[in-house]
Amino acid sequence: MVQGEIELSEEMKQILSTSIYDVGFSRRTINALGNADLRYIKEVVNLTDGQLLRVPNFGRTCLEEVKNYAKEKGLIVGGKY
Repeated sequence: MVQGEIELSEEMKQILSTSIYDVGFSRRTINALGNADLRYIKEVVNLTDGQLLRVPNFGRTCLEEVKNYAKEKGLIVGGKY
């Protein structure tokens, strides 16, 4: 394990490896993330709010949707997973 990394449970690893297409995001959120080549939850939650808001067509509503999903799953947007 690299210093600074968090050891993750198998359940958390499974959540992080879930496709953005399989979690119930709105069509707009899926399209914006997909067009930015972000395909998995891990790729999305590793970005900060500012980085996500710079994704074309990804606004505050999309950000809230992602943050709500992350919170439900015990994740933090901008975390290092």
